Amino acid sequence: MIVTRRIESGRRKSSKTPQGAGMQGVGRWAACAAMFGMSVFAIAAQAATQDSSGASLQNPGYSRKDIVEFMAKAKSAEQIKDPLQRCLAYPDPPGSHWTPAAVRAYCHYRFQPLMSVSEIEGLIRSRQFAKLDGRMKAALKAQQTDPSAPSRLNLIYDHAFTADATELRPLLDDWKSADPQSAFAYAASAWLYMDMARRARGEKYENDTPQASLDKMRDLLAYVETDAYRSISLDPNVMPAYVALIYGANISENTEYATHFIDDALAQSPADFTVYNTATLVLQPRWHGSIKAMQDLVDRAHANEKKNPMLAVLKNYAAFYEVDQCGCGAQQQTVRYSKLFDEVTTSGNLWNAGDAAADAGADPLAMVLLSETLRFNPSATRARSQRSMRLTSLGDAAWAVQQADIVIKQDPTESAGFSARAFALESMHDYPSAEIALKKAIQLDPKESWQLIELGNIHFVKHEWSDAWDISNEAIAKFPDLPDAWILRGNIQMDQPRAGLKDTFDEFNKRFGNDPEWKERLDEMREGLQVEQQRHATSVAAPSEQNRG
Repeated sequence: MIVTRRIESGRRKSSKTPQGAGMQGVGRWAACAAMFGMSVFAIAAQAATQDSSGASLQNPGYSRKDIVEFMAKAKSAEQIKDPLQRCLAYPDPPGSHWTPAAVRAYCHYRFQPLMSVSEIEGLIRSRQFAKLDGRMKAALKAQQTDPSAPSRLNLIYDHAFTADATELRPLLDDWKSADPQSAFAYAASAWLYMDMARRARGEKYENDTPQASLDKMRDLLAYVETDAYRSISLDPNVMPAYVALIYGANISENTEYATHFIDDALAQSPADFTVYNTATLVLQPRWHGSIKAMQDLVDRAHANEKKNPMLAVLKNYAAFYEVDQCGCGAQQQTVRYSKLFDEVTTSGNLWNAGDAAADAGADPLAMVLLSETLRFNPSATRARSQRSMRLTSLGDAAWAVQQADIVIKQDPTESAGFSARAFALESMHDYPSAEIALKKAIQLDPKESWQLIELGNIHFVKHEWSDAWDISNEAIAKFPDLPDAWILRGNIQMDQPRAGLKDTFDEFNKRFGNDPEWKERLDEMREGLQVEQQRHATSVAAPSEQNRG
């Protein structure tokens, strides 16, 4: 299996729980607290769990004052329309010691102006090759000398030449043919061939990939090498040629070649962020690298931070990878992640850690990390919807609704925005609007459990017993191994009341009784059974008392 190519880790792994899973576990009780005007910090203090070392899973020492101040500063910064100025004005996590020069460089990296794909294609179509080369040379010079233009040429190549080859391939061939002394033309051609090889290879393991696809990949990678070497011979400073070779070696799962190309690239440009960032991905153990190789590379980057402050972003990269791959669950991941944020890191690492904190019910920490994710990657709609959930839990439902509406506007086909909107509206007791949002979320993603069960919870709160009961039956039929479906049924049976609680208790105990996380729910059902038995005994005894007269 191969890795998806990327310049900067702006993507995250799939969350183990649905976007908006704040209604489960600690998050569920925090949400209820928000609905009734209680402080999530009091709930968190009672609900905080520990890992085997005794470390808190809630947050790395954040006080209520820390979170309130951070939220106020973040909200203020997010009013700034210009994305670069917004990033620069954004608060760092409470108590952190992020290197200001690294933060400034990373903000510029994420939001600097770049030559667009349409501009490049237009210059090729109009055969203005000298002008195109001049623009590329200016980008290279800026990348080498201008602190406000980190990795500018590398980013242009990533954005412009990672594309469908149908129209772009003949354009680049024309550029090479018309300007055979252009290192930029050959580097662009190599980059596109690399992306074509990636697409031909696919994402499956080699044993599951058709031989014809592998053969096509190898043919395309040969073109990558030919054009990249030609580019380097013309101008060894054009770093995208090296990056194309590194990715190409990774696509063919040749770690030895990848390491060779990494060394060549860093010999030419010892402080190039794109090369280091690409290499940290290629050298991961899952791609036949090792933690030691990753750490050696990070140490090498650290030695060059004076030349390029943005390299500080990679300081804990190997440690982040180990936590990401630990297989230890969201709670222990959150403890381990929380120790790694004394220095700024990539938006992808922030997103992964924010997701884990959300899954662990650590809402204050999740809110901070997801906010920092959006600082550097405001187009991350699912991170924004997750952050909206945390804002609701922390008591700012109005801001949460506004954030959910941004998600819905950005991607109206994504259920997460509607779920986040519903969660916030529910906390404001606007149940009719919350129901509308939940039904839309269910329509968009009928395989997701949270929206359906939360709709049942609203009917439960409103004592609309028949509707709540119907949804509990539907939820159990669709998601029989989900505790919340059975909890909804049990709650209805206890509060309406409705017959059958003993059967629900027995089934819940059989399915989840060995999991200590659900002991409290079992105890509640057990108490409900005792109340039911007392009620039944009273109803039986009452006639006999009357008959004594």
